[in-house]
Amino acid sequence: MQLTTTLFVALATTATAQRVVPVHIKRDHSAKVPSLNSRMHRRAAPFDEVLANNVTTGAYFATVEVGSPGQSITVHVDTGSSDVWVLAKDSDLCVSTRKQTEYGYCLDTFDRSASSSYSVVDSGGFEIEYLDGSGASGDYFTDNINVGTLNVKGVQMGLARKSTSSWGMLGIGYGSNVASSTPYLSIIDQMLKQGLIGIKAYSLYLNDLEASTGTILFGGIDTEKYIDTLKTVPILPDPRTGNITHFSVALSSLSSVKGDGSKTEFLTEQLEVILDSGTTLTYLPKTTARKIYTALNAYDDSARYPLVYVDCALRTADPAQVLRYQFGANGPIIEVSLADIIFDDIKPFIQSGDLVLPKTLGFSPDNACSLGLQPSSEGDVHLLGDSFLRSAYVVYDLTHNTVSMAQSNMNSTKENIIEIAASATGIPSATGAGAPPKATSSSANSAVGLARSGSGWEAAVMAGAAGLFTVAGGVWFVL
Repeated sequence: MQLTTTLFVALATTATAQRVVPVHIKRDHSAKVPSLNSRMHRRAAPFDEVLANNVTTGAYFATVEVGSPGQSITVHVDTGSSDVWVLAKDSDLCVSTRKQTEYGYCLDTFDRSASSSYSVVDSGGFEIEYLDGSGASGDYFTDNINVGTLNVKGVQMGLARKSTSSWGMLGIGYGSNVASSTPYLSIIDQMLKQGLIGIKAYSLYLNDLEASTGTILFGGIDTEKYIDTLKTVPILPDPRTGNITHFSVALSSLSSVKGDGSKTEFLTEQLEVILDSGTTLTYLPKTTARKIYTALNAYDDSARYPLVYVDCALRTADPAQVLRYQFGANGPIIEVSLADIIFDDIKPFIQSGDLVLPKTLGFSPDNACSLGLQPSSEGDVHLLGDSFLRSAYVVYDLTHNTVSMAQSNMNSTKENIIEIAASATGIPSATGAGAPPKATSSSANSAVGLARSGSGWEAAVMAGAAGLFTVAGGVWFVL
């Protein structure tokens, strides 16, 4: 189940030479948490949107304005789906105390009667469901939407009259993947058509788990947010239809590399994976996941909750140990430190008695953490979610059907934005920042620090609590 929290929004507009507009979002820690047993300018130029790293939900949010005059709406940013939708003011979830007890409080809602530019397109035509089982249904409508100070006119969106999700969605995937049976121009398509960007491409920088914000930059890259150079791999078409609908890429190698240089390989053949910011964790085939669990002495409890337990001591035992992902034959290599995928997040549940650990863990239950890597069910797609994406700077190029990646330069405070020209045949070949210092115990302990803040529940659900309250984005079928 997705958890909700109240967000307090502070809008700050900062003009740069390229008219990049950041929108800052602050996180409130007064979230209502269900029980453990609940259901599991008008020119082509780059502009950015600052994303809230909502630790309580394990999701990333942006704030947009919908309608005339604009109504401030907080939406979950999802590269795995393509529909923009908002909760109706009178949606069943937002008016039902019983449903809110089960699914969580509503975030921002949209009052269609208060917008002079609102127009119904297809009454009852909007129906969507996500991989975590959450979904929404209602009407398709068109209205204006502001992203920062940029106004995109006449965007088709869903108005959710029924929902099991506590927030709306900003789907920024391929337009061919909209939930409607009648194709329409996605928000990215409309940005290009209206001359707001010169190319259908954007870069995503989630930053590290402790950081409160990340950034999405439409139409450009920021060389200060990645290390070394961006390398490009093609997006793979759907093997059944030959169409490109998701950000699927070839993972050629996945290994554990320790500080002493020793290496354990987990893949025996190339694996197709989808880069999905709407998904909290990473989901790999059971055979691959089990090899990783063996290497980390982890305990797979995913049949019950799901959860995978691992010794918290691994977060600091070898700060240089990483999971190394390589894409394509000579493509990008992204390293994810164990500190970034092992979460000290389940102790509140253990202390409350809601979670009873197995007796055969192989390490002390008092030192149990959760692992941000889950086994995929048979026949499921394989997803690299936020537990991977925080370590990568990713450029999604929907014009040339490529993805470019480099190691994320976490916690960078500098900015060097380069526009991707409309005439470009690919992303700019600009070198990023130099390599930062190796991970230290302070970064490895970031989750512990968060556990001490607010109500304490932030730790219990950090990064989706490894399956208890994960957000699994990506729309794969219509209700």
